Amino acid sequence: MIEKSKIEKILYKLEDHLKSTDFNGYDPHDALNSPILRTLTFGSRFFGIIYLQLIKKCPINLRPILLVKQGVNPKGLGLLISAYVLKYKFYNNDKYLKQAKQFADWLITNYSKGYSGKCWGYNFDCPNRNSYSFSLRGSCSVAYISLVVVLFHRKSPSGNS
Repeated sequence: MIEKSKIEKILYKLEDHLKSTDFNGYDPHDALNSPILRTLTFGSRFFGIIYLQLIKKCPINLRPILLVKQGVNPKGLGLLISAYVLKYKFYNNDKYLKQAKQFADWLITNYSKGYSGKCWGYNFDCPNRNSYSFSLRGSCSVAYISLVVVLFHRKSPSGNS
């Protein structure tokens, strides 16, 4: 069994890395953000799937060479909201709640426009059987709800604040 201190050390190292990249990164399915590969698909979903799988399975990260920019993943932010809410509950430290609120504010500001209600998608096209898009409404909404519950509890008469 892994010691608690080792797990905490790994988590702090991961958190430091995420902060150093301003929470931007690559995604296994972001190959078509490459202007080079996008041109070489010739508008074919089939070629898009092939390029995506080649880049995804490649043991070398070709994204920088193919001009793929790192981006913010709304699902990742949703997961981070949940993680920081849990850290707040565990450590009772307001800095974790503040960070969760910052992620939530980003999601509220950067939702996908043109749909009924707020929803989020990936920052890349992902060719699949039926379409080129994904919806991340569920994972972001669940995280946002967990944050709202904590904030409500803090402000309620029975809460700590």
